[in-house]
Amino acid sequence: MEYKITHEYENDRAKVIMKSPVGLTEEERSLILKDIKKAFYEIAKYNYQQAQEGAGA
Repeated sequence: MEYKITHEYENDRAKVIMKSPVGLTEEERSLILKDIKKAFYEIAKYNYQQAQEGAGA
């Protein structure tokens, strides 16, 4: 599958390169974005729980 770079961002802690597959339908793109949003939510939830445990809550 071919990809194109759609956005790049860099700060002192990370470099993010966003790539999108070329030739996807809007429905396919929508499903992928839904999965990505769910994954980011799960990561944020896990990180929050780890921070709470680390703080002795």
